[in-house]
Amino acid sequence: MAEAASLKLGELKALTYDTTNDVFYFTDAHRTDGYTNINTLKLRNDGSTQIKTIVKLNDRDVSIEDLVYDFNDDALFYSDRNKERIMRVNFDRSNPESVTVAQELFLSTTGQPAGLELDACKRNLYFAIATDDPNINVISIKDKNAKPICNGKHKQPNAIALDESNDRIYIADRSSNIYFINSFTNEGDDFKVELKSFSRTPRSLAVDHQYVYYLDGNEHELRRILKHGEMKNTSEFFMKFSSDPTDVIVRSNFIDAMKVDMKKCDVSEGRMKELRSVIDKVRNQDSN
Repeated sequence: MAEAASLKLGELKALTYDTTNDVFYFTDAHRTDGYTNINTLKLRNDGSTQIKTIVKLNDRDVSIEDLVYDFNDDALFYSDRNKERIMRVNFDRSNPESVTVAQELFLSTTGQPAGLELDACKRNLYFAIATDDPNINVISIKDKNAKPICNGKHKQPNAIALDESNDRIYIADRSSNIYFINSFTNEGDDFKVELKSFSRTPRSLAVDHQYVYYLDGNEHELRRILKHGEMKNTSEFFMKFSSDPTDVIVRSNFIDAMKVDMKKCDVSEGRMKELRSVIDKVRNQDSN
C-alpha cells in the first residue's frame, strides 16, 4: 500500500463511504501511467488525511464509473464501463496492519454499466446500463439473479441513488438536450419525473431524509430538490466548485437507513448490532 506522501493523484471520479471502517474509497486514474487505482481516504482526529492505494488496476482499458461498499460481506463493487462488467473486491482484515484484497468478476453486463447502488439490508445491487438497451437492473448478491426494472422508461441513465428509508430509487437520465431526475419504487413501480431541465446536467445523485442532491456538470455546482412533491423545472443551488465535481455521497443516509425492520432484512441481528455500535461511535465523534 502506498502512503499519502508518495501518491500523486490524477483524475478522481467515483466515491463511496465505508461506515464500519470509517473510510472513503475513491478511484484515481493516473495521468502519468494511464492506470486506474482504488484508494482509501481516512480522516484523522487532528484534521489530517491518510490515503492508501488498495487496488492498482494494471489495465489502461478499465474505466470505473461508480463504487459501492457492502458492510455485510466487507466487499467493494465497481462498474467498469469499457469492459462491460461489475467487479467485486473482497477484503481480508485478519491482519489489521496489512489488509489484503482479492478481485473477482461479479457480473458481465450487456451494455455499458454506469451508476451502482446497494440495498445492503435486502442484499440487492442496482445498476444502470447507459448504452445499447438503456435500463435499470437489480441483481441479488446471494444468487446473482438479475432482472430489469421499470423497463422502457430510460434513455441514457448515468447515476442512481437509493432512498432505503422509503424504498425508492432516483435516476439521473437524459434524452437529447433534456435532462431528468426520475424516481420509482425499488420494485420498478410508480414512475415519476422529479426534475426536467434544459440547462442542467444531473450526474452523481445522493439522497437524505429531505432532499435529492445532484452534481451539475455544466455549472460545477451541487444542487438539490425536495424529495416529495410535483415535477420541477428548476432546482436549488447548494454549493459552487472551482472545477468539475464528479461524485457526491451523503454519509447520513446510510445511518438513517439503519432504523429497519429486521423481519424484512436479510442481515443477521449480530451483524446489524455491530454496525449500530459503529454508527453510534461515529455520531458521538461528530457531535464533539
